[in-house]
Amino acid sequence: QDNLVLNILIVDDCSGEVADQIKLCDAVDVVVCPTEADEPRIVDKESDRPLFVSAGRLGKYVGKLTARLTTDNQLRLYFDKVAVDEKLPADETLVQLYEDYKDQVRAEGLLEAYPRVPLPDGLKYLGSKKCYSCHGYEYDKWATKAHAHAYDSLVKVGSQYDPECVGCHVVGFGYESGFLSETSAEDLRNVGCEVCHGPGLDHMKAVTTQRVDTGISQPQSRCIDCHTPDRSPGYQGHENEYLEKIVHWREQKASPDVKK
Repeated sequence: QDNLVLNILIVDDCSGEVADQIKLCDAVDVVVCPTEADEPRIVDKESDRPLFVSAGRLGKYVGKLTARLTTDNQLRLYFDKVAVDEKLPADETLVQLYEDYKDQVRAEGLLEAYPRVPLPDGLKYLGSKKCYSCHGYEYDKWATKAHAHAYDSLVKVGSQYDPECVGCHVVGFGYESGFLSETSAEDLRNVGCEVCHGPGLDHMKAVTTQRVDTGISQPQSRCIDCHTPDRSPGYQGHENEYLEKIVHWREQKASPDVKK
């Protein structure tokens, strides 16, 4: 109905005693509680009026509240989550708000101001091109994968100045020898060799001067640094499928002529 009014209470505490007091107030229809989960959800399933809900985190979902009147004129409230993805119609106000945010992030130089620390034991990042001289096959195959264009995906949406986004699209962000900004060496952009295998200086020195392989880290050990439930909700349980998308190495003991 056009004249339906809902009273929504936003609180910073939905603990037992507080919730009990709110339930005694007939004027409250919906209570928005502090967020403890990534997705919006009904907090108290035993209470349908008032309805206790949370909004979720990181802006990946919006909560959808539906109010309906039954045939006997009783109000019923329903709550669901809606993913914020390409299927959701754009809201001009929110789009402009996000564009303003990106402009502000760039203007304030937050990327360049991000704290940088030295790597332990004198390690340094070298950049992906340094790996090519010995690992040409792997480099060429990697260059055809999405990881090799990860930085471009930020540029397309104007997020290459946001430290919240850049870290998982470049090499060594947050470290002195790693990526700093768009003025950094181009081979520190993208999800390059050293993101998964670790800083390459010691490995390069050992191989070129001592002819010894230092046993640089295996790639799967680093995937979960970026493929977290927050950033990559589809990763958990589908690790092998994701790994197949980035295969750029030869099988062990395979002939040099074998192409993956």
